Amino acid sequence: MVLFSQARKMIMSKTGGHYPAPLKILDVLSSAYGKTQKEALRIESKAFGELAITDVSKRLIDLFFATEKIKKQTGAEGYKLDPKDKAQHLGVLGAGVMGGGIAQLAASKNLPVRMKDIDYKGLALGISSANKLFQGLVKKRKLSRREADIKLALISSTTDYSGFGGIDLVVEAVVENMDVKKNAVGHRAREGERAAGERRRHALLQSGA
Repeated sequence: MVLFSQARKMIMSKTGGHYPAPLKILDVLSSAYGKTQKEALRIESKAFGELAITDVSKRLIDLFFATEKIKKQTGAEGYKLDPKDKAQHLGVLGAGVMGGGIAQLAASKNLPVRMKDIDYKGLALGISSANKLFQGLVKKRKLSRREADIKLALISSTTDYSGFGGIDLVVEAVVENMDVKKNAVGHRAREGERAAGERRRHALLQSGA
């Protein structure tokens, strides 16, 4: 059938054939079409049994439990977190798609974000990426347009380190080049100390890689 042929092409374009389940589901639908409920359930259960024992299934199950485990970690084992330790202002070193995504996530939680890049082109891409994510939430009706605009306004940008003096959490999201990363982090440390003065003595620097 043309429907199943087109569906298979769409699945392959999205998964590259690396995930057997979507294709198997399509096979089940095709095989069970026009069959009785009993026959269809037999076809479905047989396919499920075949999928359940594949290496992909095992790895995905491992990934699920690893993801659930990491959600419970604080990154500060042996240290009791205090509500007053919660970050109040986020800095992002490096804009672009990755920096914009990090900024959008923070802004979605109502956290003010200061995003820094070496030029306005990178900053424009970062803001655009954040806006695209917010508009996606609007389209899914998870946010109103007004709520999305308010949250996007929490993200400001700069080509220097102005506004970083009062930031207590900085996420590094610069290009994947170790020399560039070292330079950005070292520069941030020096400029941060100079800008902060006596207002803030400590800040946490986190890599987004």
